[in-house]
Amino acid sequence: WRSDSHGILPARREEMLLLTIDRRSPTPAYRQIIDGVVRLVDGGTLAPGDRLPPSRVLARSAGVHRSTVTRAYEDLSAEVLMRLDAAD
Repeated sequence: WRSDSHGILPARREEMLLLTIDRRSPTPAYRQIIDGVVRLVDGGTLAPGDRLPPSRVLARSAGVHRSTVTRAYEDLSAEVLMRLDAAD
């Protein structure tokens, strides 16, 4: 992954991973990141199994602390595992 002034670009694809954080929203920033990743997967921008950018890169791009991204990634991982368990 590499970042530029417009967002995060996957190294092997030209689509940008654009996650914007609405600081006025009552939804916590980590939840906005989770919801944004889910939207990108549902919309086909990200395919299941695509790697997400490193937490430092996404934190810098989204203007949040790295711990916010780490929590989002951990919660997102837990949600995926719960969905997989429910599908069995």
